[in-house]
Amino acid sequence: MICGGVSLQGSYHDINQDNFAAEKFDGGYVLVVSDGLGSRMNSQTGSRMVCKSVLQAVNAENSKEILDDCQKFIETIHKNWLSSLGDYCVEQCYATVLCCIVTSEKIIALRLGDGFLAYVTAAGPKVLFDAKEEYFANQTDCMMEELNLQYWEYTEDSADGFIGAIACTDGLEIDPLNEEGYLAFAKDFVEGYAGMNSDMIAEHIRGWLSEWPGHDDKTIAFLLKEERHEQNVI
Repeated sequence: MICGGVSLQGSYHDINQDNFAAEKFDGGYVLVVSDGLGSRMNSQTGSRMVCKSVLQAVNAENSKEILDDCQKFIETIHKNWLSSLGDYCVEQCYATVLCCIVTSEKIIALRLGDGFLAYVTAAGPKVLFDAKEEYFANQTDCMMEELNLQYWEYTEDSADGFIGAIACTDGLEIDPLNEEGYLAFAKDFVEGYAGMNSDMIAEHIRGWLSEWPGHDDKTIAFLLKEERHEQNVI
């Protein structure tokens, strides 16, 4: 599996409030992206600890048991997150969550808040995103003091035919900004970068992402099944 990502600071803030991780663990591969809420003083710490908390969960001794139940996985992430914040005020560390786990058997996808996460299998692409249908446009679900599972979107699928997964914070505004646009972007991304190594992919992403319109932080992370054919140029 090829994994990596790119995160670029926008002009809205004096620090990048996004964080990501994409790496191998004993049971498979994990992808996590988090966007700290701009209105919170330590949101960059909150997003960094989201990534740390997911990695702690998948690397725990009982990780197989945790990953057998999506709700238990979410509860573990939240518990780890609160613990990892230490003396930080939780209210100033709110952050979103996009997470994908790929094992030999299944794909687990989680979303809390803005941004989108998509994965592609031989059966086609699927996407998790916040449609903003029931909220004001500026309201964002996020990690906070109390855990409320009703705000989380999560799904499980067979890992058979897995091709790739991508997660993006909402600083990367896809056109059109809807399910069709996200699915097309994910499919083009996965197919376009097939056969390239992680360093080449990151270098190429950094080039076009720096030119992408918008002033917010922009983060993309990916997992791609390793191919054995000639390198593509997206």
